Amino acid sequence: MDLSKRYAACLLAGLIAVCLLFAALAEEAPDKPALPEQLSEADILGAWQLYTLRMEGNALSPEAMGISMQIEFREDHTVQGTFAGMLGDSGQAVEPWELDVENALILTSGQPYLKVRVEDGTLFLLMDEEISGESGSEMVFVRAEAY
Repeated sequence: MDLSKRYAACLLAGLIAVCLLFAALAEEAPDKPALPEQLSEADILGAWQLYTLRMEGNALSPEAMGISMQIEFREDHTVQGTFAGMLGDSGQAVEPWELDVENALILTSGQPYLKVRVEDGTLFLLMDEEISGESGSEMVFVRAEAY
């Protein structure tokens, strides 16, 4: 992997991690919806806007934290993430992705990166810690055009 791809991967992972760190200050959130029985790439394609962050049953509004985040899963199997913070910190990264439908995982470079659920037009991304059962952190996205 060349240096620019490594930088982009680190930037995207860092942006997601920043969002989850703020979630520790969150309010109580409702239970998570169940994973649909049939998940397909068509379910996650398109642009998504971060709606809320959840960690261990608590939720926090990105607006209250002064951040915004958008991701776009593209048909060419690239995902673009864009982050903007209240302190002027912002960034953008593009990464390749693929979907492991059987395990509901988004893979980057062939490795599990995010667990995914989609229900009623809402995208739930769970960080890699959730894949191994060590954390209850997730980011909740709605379709960008519906935001």
